[in-house]
Amino acid sequence: RINLVAASYGTRAALEYLRLYPQRVRRVVLDGVAPPDMALPEASAPDSQAAFDDNYGFIIATAMVKAAASGKTGVNRYESDVIEAMA
Repeated sequence: RINLVAASYGTRAALEYLRLYPQRVRRVVLDGVAPPDMALPEASAPDSQAAFDDNYGFIIATAMVKAAASGKTGVNRYESDVIEAMA
């Protein structure tokens, strides 16, 4: 019997293996489960957009604080800080 560890998209393969060969598995650890009914890669774009949207405000706020602290002025004062924060 094996101990099965899987993460993200690999959890789908692990779940399928477990479904087909339950007698061969001792323990299972699944991290970041991708459910079998989740359409991949169709879900990737909306999920990526949601992650970007969730973090965009933080990135802009960080850039604004850095720009203010460095005394930058003008319309593009945040541009280099935004690029740096996203890297």
